[in-house]
Amino acid sequence: MKTFKFLCSLWFWFAISPVSAQGKLDILVSTNVNKLSCYCNESDFILHQDQSHKTEIEFPLKAFRCQKKIMEKDLQKLFESKIYPTIKLTVNEVVDDGKEVKANVTIQIKEIKKQYNLLLEKQKENKEEHDYYFVGIQNICLTDFNIDPPVKALGLVKVKDQIKITFCIPTSYILSSN
Repeated sequence: MKTFKFLCSLWFWFAISPVSAQGKLDILVSTNVNKLSCYCNESDFILHQDQSHKTEIEFPLKAFRCQKKIMEKDLQKLFESKIYPTIKLTVNEVVDDGKEVKANVTIQIKEIKKQYNLLLEKQKENKEEHDYYFVGIQNICLTDFNIDPPVKALGLVKVKDQIKITFCIPTSYILSSN
């Protein structure tokens, strides 16, 4: 039941909070009943750059915010945050052909890494600022990362295997990898 409440609260937050041009990572989870979301703000991102200039961004699971605290705990439990405290995004390559920006990234959840190709949209934060953000969406399956989608309320509420991750990341984070 706690997971169901968590997911319901997430949906409410996502419904009233459009993705803005501020650094953020949103995780949208769907059930057979509703859709729910949690987010991590740019101020909590942990940025690393290795000698080959690949950028890795860590999103601490304890930094994710949901409508209610109990939902944050459910999210941490789902991703086993005591053992694996972050979700990692590694930018492997960025190609900007003038019309569209494509990025090859690796998403790591727990010990499992999966590569994805993202189509990114460039957004400006506001007219006074000079900061730009790349926005991209990637659907992933929980089972690809050895996570069994939870079932609650005697099987009445089932979390769907596919979740949607929306990235809104400063261009300086991504372009510094090239």
